Parts: sequence; C-alpha cells; structure tokens
Amino acid sequence: MKLRFLIAVIPFAAAALMGCSDDDVKATNQDPGGPVKNEPLKGTIDGKAFQGKIAMVTKRGDDSRLTIYDQEGTCAAPPDTELRVLITVKGWAPSLSYNFDFTRNATLFVKSKGLNAISVAGRLEVSADGKSVGIRANTDRSGGVEGTVPVLNCTTT
Repeated sequence: MKLRFLIAVIPFAAAALMGCSDDDVKATNQDPGGPVKNEPLKGTIDGKAFQGKIAMVTKRGDDSRLTIYDQEGTCAAPPDTELRVLITVKGWAPSLSYNFDFTRNATLFVKSKGLNAISVAGRLEVSADGKSVGIRANTDRSGGVEGTVPVLNCTTT
C-alpha cells in the first residue's frame, strides 16, 4: 500500500519541487515529424496568437538558453514580453537539430500567469550559418508554434 502511494505521489512531488503544477507538465506526444516548416514562426500560446520576431541565445552554465520573443529586441535590451518560447540547448551550434523528448524540450511561457507548458513533441533545427532557428513545439493545453525565426547570438557580446 505504501509503495503504491509513493509511486503515485513522486511525479507530483517532483513537479512541485521544480515549481510546476501537474497541469504544467502535461504535453502531447503527437508530432507530425519531418522538418520544421520554412515560414515565419507562429502559433498560439495559452489561446493567444504568437508570432516570433527574434530569438536570442544566451549562456546558462554549460548550456545555452534560446528565448523566442514576439517583439524585436537586442542582446543589451531584450523585450519584456508576456508570451515567450524557452528552450535550454546543450551544444548550441550551427546545423544542430533534434526532436524534442523529456530531456530536450520547449517551454511555452506566459509571464502574467507564471505558466510553463512543456512541449516534449516537436523539433529544433539551427540553420547552417546559425543565424536562424526552426522550432515546432506542441502541447495539449497551451497550443503550439511552428516556423523559423532569426537568431541573435548573445553569447559573444
């Protein structure tokens, strides 16, 4: 009986320790596969239209953080937007590509709600010159985005 209780409680405890609710970690496993559409990044986050204008890559420890905004900005003055797409990338480099899973995923973020909808269904594709990135990220409850967006590499400034 105690073992069943622990097995049932552990996922929720882990989510709580990470600052997420059980709703935050729900995601779809349905991805159409194939390459990301070669068109401007757009979609919905929490029912609101989202169109990516700029992606910024910054260092975060040994990893890189890719943040996609729906407004223009610079490395020195990133936009303070309500909606964002957040991705921690191990080994950021031109031509990097991979499918999302439970260890490599995207977060559709809503600032005012502190909402973190995790997408384990999707794909990341960095262009050969590293100046644009294609993203496909889908979640059950917070929508999804797909397309390409220009990248500012803020790790070198």
